[in-house]
Amino acid sequence: MFAKAIGREELLGDARFAGCRGRGPTPPALVAELDRVFGTQPLAYWKKALDAPGCLRRGAGPDEIVKDPQLLANTSSSPSPTAARRPATR
Repeated sequence: MFAKAIGREELLGDARFAGCRGRGPTPPALVAELDRVFGTQPLAYWKKALDAPGCLRRGAGPDEIVKDPQLLANTSSSPSPTAARRPATR
């Protein structure tokens, strides 16, 4: 569904990207292809295309994440156990 949603169904038959098992990290050639594809349209276009039924859900942007109802409902008032190890940012 993803390849169809981005208009690149031919990637499914590309031997460079065949099979997930044992492939390891995403091949740099696939990353380059996807960079080219996503550079052809604005974010609003890809949001709509990737929200199509049966397709992968796009990732949320930072401004959307902090407003996510599920995140807000599940957020603990306790600090993260790793918070003390992270340097402060300002």
